[in-house]
Amino acid sequence: MPRTHLEVEHTYAPPPDAEPPVLAGEGGLPGVARVTEPVVHELHATYHDTGGLDLTTAGVTLRARSGGPDEGWHLKLPAPGGRDEVHHRLGRGETVPARLRELVVPWTRGVALAPVATVTTRRTVRHLVAEDGTVLAELADDEVVGTPAGGRPVTWREWELELVEGDEDLLAAADELFAAHGAPVRPLARKIVATLGERLPTLPEVEDPVLRAVAADVGRLKVLDSGLRRGQPVSAELATVVRRLRAALWVLRPTWGRPVTDPVRAELAWLAEPLVETAAVAAARERVLAALEDEREAVAPVRRLVRETLGEREEEHAARTLELLREDRYLALLRSLDRLVTEPPTEDVPTRKQLRRRLDKAERRAAAQTRKDEESFDVERLHRAMVRVEDVATLVRPVVGKDAKRACRRAEVAGVLGDGLTRARAQQEVRELARAAATTGEAFLLGRVHARLEVRLAG
Repeated sequence: MPRTHLEVEHTYAPPPDAEPPVLAGEGGLPGVARVTEPVVHELHATYHDTGGLDLTTAGVTLRARSGGPDEGWHLKLPAPGGRDEVHHRLGRGETVPARLRELVVPWTRGVALAPVATVTTRRTVRHLVAEDGTVLAELADDEVVGTPAGGRPVTWREWELELVEGDEDLLAAADELFAAHGAPVRPLARKIVATLGERLPTLPEVEDPVLRAVAADVGRLKVLDSGLRRGQPVSAELATVVRRLRAALWVLRPTWGRPVTDPVRAELAWLAEPLVETAAVAAARERVLAALEDEREAVAPVRRLVRETLGEREEEHAARTLELLREDRYLALLRSLDRLVTEPPTEDVPTRKQLRRRLDKAERRAAAQTRKDEESFDVERLHRAMVRVEDVATLVRPVVGKDAKRACRRAEVAGVLGDGLTRARAQQEVRELARAAATTGEAFLLGRVHARLEVRLAG
C-alpha cells in the first residue's frame, strides 16, 4: 500500500564550489546542537507525465527513483504548507503502478503517462540534530544532471533543507543564513522543472478576477479529488468548491453565453448532489454528538449508535462520490473546466457594470424568497439564494468594490440560516434513530435523551 507524508522543504542555489555554512551552535540555526557526518547516495529518477506535461504544469511530480533510503515510486501533490508525498514500492520495469495512475487522474483525465525525463543526483546528506537527539531537518547537497526525453542534459547544484521534527521558524532562519552565504532560495524548486526548462507550457496571465477564481477552484477541486482517491473523507470544502464554480459560471453567463456555461453548470450540479448530502449528514452527526456531550446520563450506547449509523451513511455517500469520480462523465467535466480556464470562449472581460448587474440579480432573487408568504416560504431556498449572493459578491468584489463588500455583509444571514438547517437535520436524525432503536435494546435510553436533545438542538 502507498505511504503518505507531508513534505515541507526549501531549495537553495549555492555557488558551484560552496560548502554549507556552520549550522550548529553559535552562528548556526536555532535549536541545532550538532550536524551528523555526511552520507553520500547515488540516485537515479525517471519522471513520468502526459504528452502535454499536465502533471508538472500543475505542480504534481511522479517519478520512479532507485538508490537512497527512500527508493521507490514518489508522487508529490500540492498541499497546504508543503506537498503530500505518496510512496509506493518499485515494481518490475518502469510501468506506473495502477494505484498511482488512479491518484493523478484529476490532472491526466485518463491520458496515458510516459517517461519525460531522467535525473541523476549525487546526494550528500546531513541531519540537523537538537540537544535531545531529535532530528530537526535533513540537508541534502545535490549535484544534479537532468536529461529531458530526446534532449540534452543540464547540470546544476542545489541544497534542499527538509523539515523532519523542526518547524517553519527553522526554515526561515535557514533562508537568511544561506542567503548570507550566497545561496538564496531557489524559486523553481522541483528538479523536473529545471530539467524540462522551456519545454514546459507557459500559462498565460489571467486578467479577469472571476476567471482567476475559476482557475483556482478547478485546481483545488483536483487536489481534493486526489485526496478522496487516497481514502481521505469527503470534506465540506469539496461541496463548497463545486458550488463556487457554479456561481462563477453564472456570473460569466452574459459574457460567455448560455451554450457555454449552462451545460458545465448542469454537470457541476450532478457532481454536487452526493457532496451536499454527505456534508449535511456529517454536520448533523457532529451537532448531535456535541449535544450529547452535555448529557450526564450513561449515553455511551447512544453515542455509538449515532457514530455508527450516520457514519455508515457518510461512507455510502463517499462511495457514491468515488463512483462519480471514476465515470467518463466526470472526466469530460474536468476537460470542460480545463478548457474554459486555458481557452476561454472569448477574450472579453466582464465590465464593472456587468458584474454589478449580476450581483443585483442575485440579491433580487434572495429578496424575492424573503417576501413569500408563510405557506410558500422555503428556508432551504432562501439559504441557497443567500449563499449565491455571498459567492457572487466575493467573486466580483475585486472589481465592484464597496457594493460587493456590503452585499457580503448582508449575506452573512446565510450562516444563520445554514445553522438552523443543520439543527433541523440533526433533529430529524435523532427522531429516526429513536424509531430505529426499538429493535436495538436502547430505545428507552435514547427516548429519554431524545426529548432533552430536541430542546437543546432547537435552542
